[in-house]
Amino acid sequence: MTKQQLEQRNNAIALSAIYDHLSLAAIGQKYDLTRERVRQILTKLGVNYKDVMLRKQNRQEAYEESLKAARAYYATTLPDGSRRPEYGVYANMLRRCRSKAYARYGGRGISVCDKWLGKYGFQSFLMDMGPRPEGEYASGRAKYSIQRINGDGNYEPGNCKWADQKEQCANRRKPQRNEKVKAPVMRGVYDTRSTGQQAYP
Repeated sequence: MTKQQLEQRNNAIALSAIYDHLSLAAIGQKYDLTRERVRQILTKLGVNYKDVMLRKQNRQEAYEESLKAARAYYATTLPDGSRRPEYGVYANMLRRCRSKAYARYGGRGISVCDKWLGKYGFQSFLMDMGPRPEGEYASGRAKYSIQRINGDGNYEPGNCKWADQKEQCANRRKPQRNEKVKAPVMRGVYDTRSTGQQAYP
């Protein structure tokens, strides 16, 4: 190996430690060197491996603290114990996508991204979407709801925003030919399309 090749290899080893945060053993395996030889090379180049690992640990701890604070800020409930208004939007989004009874959603394969599912799914959803803008119609219904920018796309960051009724109507997808759109009857809702009786207790 020439002097230039050695310098290039040693620089690559330093980069593996500083930026890739590889262990000494992993670097040694990558370049067919012992752990001690890797340590010697790093020391010769002025790289303190312990300091590198400490900075990595500090960054990881800082990231976890910021994530913990964000999850607390975007908790499902407010300080007074009431649910955040965005949670109802989130729950309805999941229900529409998980049931094939919703022809325009779960019935045609519209789904929610993995990031917005699971234990911290709501917190991730709220961090990406931001709080719902304030405002309501005379009826008392919230003015803003979630909208998919691409009506054929999924619920995911970059394809969703808060929109009012005017925007929702302008962006509404028209049913395709031969596509049957059936509104599912929900618990506690009166089915006025037929008997006018409450469909469920």
